[in-house]
Amino acid sequence: WPRLATSSLLHGITAFLPSIGASAVLADYFDEQAYQFNGVLASATALFAFALQPAIGVLSDVHGRKPLIAVCLASSALPNVALLCGSVWGWAVLCAVSGASGASTSLILAAISECTEEAHRAGAMGITLALTFGIGNLIGISVGSLLYQRLGALSFAAPLASAALNLCWLALCTPETAKRRATAAGCAALSPWRAFSLLAPSES
Repeated sequence: WPRLATSSLLHGITAFLPSIGASAVLADYFDEQAYQFNGVLASATALFAFALQPAIGVLSDVHGRKPLIAVCLASSALPNVALLCGSVWGWAVLCAVSGASGASTSLILAAISECTEEAHRAGAMGITLALTFGIGNLIGISVGSLLYQRLGALSFAAPLASAALNLCWLALCTPETAKRRATAAGCAALSPWRAFSLLAPSES
């Protein structure tokens, strides 16, 4: 599990690296409307996450964790390509769609639960979350702000490099933990509403 936790840490760094620079770009582009735009973008990102993350989880049961984690890691870095090209609207669209990339943390936690003993599972998950959202936040924002101050838009290449490193680490150093199922997932299983059916009391 430490190798999976390392991948999650790198994902956290990748996610937080462009945050300060992107905020500065939005402030310059939208001026006083930047806050409203951020709110709309956050809502759109959450909507895509709600629609796509359950399907990603189901597909990972069928095809394995690693391929879907790789897709999420790659999609989380794509918005930075638009910022490198100076396209704020392109960044916004890619950022909203990449809301599904948040499933990578859930998939990594699922993989950790499958490769650790029950006695150590909670601790492994806690450490992974602390690395991702604590250390990843600290390193990503600190380094990202310094890079943007010195390099400007070129600093958005850093998350791309971090994501590429993470994909190499995932491919070469992390295990596949899920036993792939032979049957493909049906459309009903991919629906985000299916999760709510689990809350309904079962008939005895």
